[in-house]
Amino acid sequence: MLKPPSLLPDAKSAQRLKAGLIDLFLFSIVYSAVKTTSHAILSIDPGTFFHFIVSILYFAVPQHLTGQTIGKRLFDLKVISDNSDERIGIIRSILRETFAKYISSLFLLLGYLSILFREDHRAWHDLICKTRVVSLTQEQEETSFLQMLLTSAGAVSVI
Repeated sequence: MLKPPSLLPDAKSAQRLKAGLIDLFLFSIVYSAVKTTSHAILSIDPGTFFHFIVSILYFAVPQHLTGQTIGKRLFDLKVISDNSDERIGIIRSILRETFAKYISSLFLLLGYLSILFREDHRAWHDLICKTRVVSLTQEQEETSFLQMLLTSAGAVSVI
């Protein structure tokens, strides 16, 4: 039985971008540590397989358990099923964070850019996996596209 759609507001583009940049930064640190350690201990280059495993552990598992990565938690965002307030299953979470995000990154990141132009701020990976990113706080600041770009440029320059 389907539950009614969430009454929680869709996360704004700026919040999603900030949370994503924080997660990208933290993931890079974790992946670099795993890669360096495995290379030093095992004398092998971990390559794509380790990237896939660390992606699942950093993104998919917490998203399945709580609906949040560290970045999403900092901005009170949560990934839910698009037809209920429930968190998504582990298989859908893994598919969202690997295959579907790969599709979103194709064609000059058009799948991610759709967040800016869709009223519901959903990316291709949200549409493919039937998920929504919602704000857990009812009141969200309205942020202009220019403010979002300036904020992201500042965050990228720090990284």
